[in-house]
Amino acid sequence: MPRIFICYRRADSQAISGRIYDRLVAEFDKDNVFKDVNTIQAGSDWRGAVREAVSTCEVILVIIGPNWLKIKDKQGKRRLDDPNDTLRFEVETGLAREGAVVIPVLVHGASIPKADELPLDLRELAFKQSVVIHDDPDFHTSVDRLIEKTKEQIKIITKGRQVHQSFWTSKRISFVIAAIIIPLMAALLQTWPNILTLVNAQPPTSISVGLVPSPTQTPLYVSSITPTHTITPTASESPTSTSTPTPTYTSTNTPSIGNAPINLVLFVESDSLTLFIPGELGVVSLEEIGFQVDTGDETITKFIDENYSAIRGLPFEAIEGPMCLRLELDENDAPLPEDCPSDTTYFHSLSSADIFWYDTITRQFLTITVVQGSRTVEICSVPTGQSGCRINFERDVTS
Repeated sequence: MPRIFICYRRADSQAISGRIYDRLVAEFDKDNVFKDVNTIQAGSDWRGAVREAVSTCEVILVIIGPNWLKIKDKQGKRRLDDPNDTLRFEVETGLAREGAVVIPVLVHGASIPKADELPLDLRELAFKQSVVIHDDPDFHTSVDRLIEKTKEQIKIITKGRQVHQSFWTSKRISFVIAAIIIPLMAALLQTWPNILTLVNAQPPTSISVGLVPSPTQTPLYVSSITPTHTITPTASESPTSTSTPTPTYTSTNTPSIGNAPINLVLFVESDSLTLFIPGELGVVSLEEIGFQVDTGDETITKFIDENYSAIRGLPFEAIEGPMCLRLELDENDAPLPEDCPSDTTYFHSLSSADIFWYDTITRQFLTITVVQGSRTVEICSVPTGQSGCRINFERDVTS
């Protein structure tokens, strides 16, 4: 199946679309690029071929020329307003698909359409980051940038698909293990009375056993979940170590929300942002969790389950730790925080322009406001010498 779909209007941009197609074929191979007249076999139903291609391609390039919005049919009606228009169908399908990226490609001096100039189902196109293709002598330089952008998106989509498959593979393995262990435990419980009878009938020689407790281990995060009962050790069970290291996470706002708040940790580096979910919380909901920063010029809000294609396929309504969700600069080789398990850490690669929490000019971290929907959960400010902060927010347990 092709991986790249070229969507264009012949009366608007046929010639330059053909040149772009030739460059993409040279880079990605003919089998990976779909363009109607070059890909559909003679005698085939072109409508079915277009429908299948746009439904399976990973990157949809929408070529927009100066007349793209204005072209009319024989009755004088704008073709984009026709629900049966082929180009409109192609763009609608691409925008609605999970796991696909739509890139507007502006040619011959065209600009991105405004949302109110588009049919309702196409208005998301107005907010997509576009790529400009200049006429000669800068045509090939512009297409080089388009090729790099396309490669970047294919890499992100492929990595996200692998992460999603890995997540569900690990879940299936857990179910298989449970299916084996549960019957064994049931059989053991059934035979347990007989084992006790044998033990009571033949008591062993008295043996004195001294209990040596292991040292207390303090986790890297600080839990604020109140236990339902406490255990007081006897004198012989006193722990051998009572020192508690001071956590390196700071919080400028630690509200008490609900009866059992959840403690997560946000690790902040200049080229990565990692959210750690501990394992002892059970199954929790992280729907609509996002990060917000004020740059001074604008307020940027990014929701984990909406804005990042490589990890948005995870079941955020029922997340089970230990797990890490990591936004990182592409080609970042920095080690993971030691709390993050390698098999349940999910990545989304970013370009340098998408690093919103670090000012590269002043070399300062911006204050991150953690939100859930429209509600402020925590304000995370990272002082010099510290790498993260604790997040407390209302526990929403689904099981």
